[in-house]
Amino acid sequence: MATQHTMVLGSSAAEQRKEPMQLSPKAIRFIIEALEQYQTHHEERLRDEHVTEEEASDLTNDHQYLEALKIDLKQYHDELMCKGASPHKVR
Repeated sequence: MATQHTMVLGSSAAEQRKEPMQLSPKAIRFIIEALEQYQTHHEERLRDEHVTEEEASDLTNDHQYLEALKIDLKQYHDELMCKGASPHKVR
């Protein structure tokens, strides 16, 4: 039987679930890569001369939030890997 590791993303999401979300190291890596791509998209939009000041503020705030999520996910991924979890053991 596969060992399951638990990660809770945001307290409000956790409060709505009866059981915390369970993510494998591979799933975490995919999410981190998606966040990085989305951050790149935000950076490109910020360089657009037609972006309004309000849009730029929203993009900057979103970019910072994505960075915080990415840092948390990387730390959790590193913790799983230090405990010996592998994508083959955890689904």
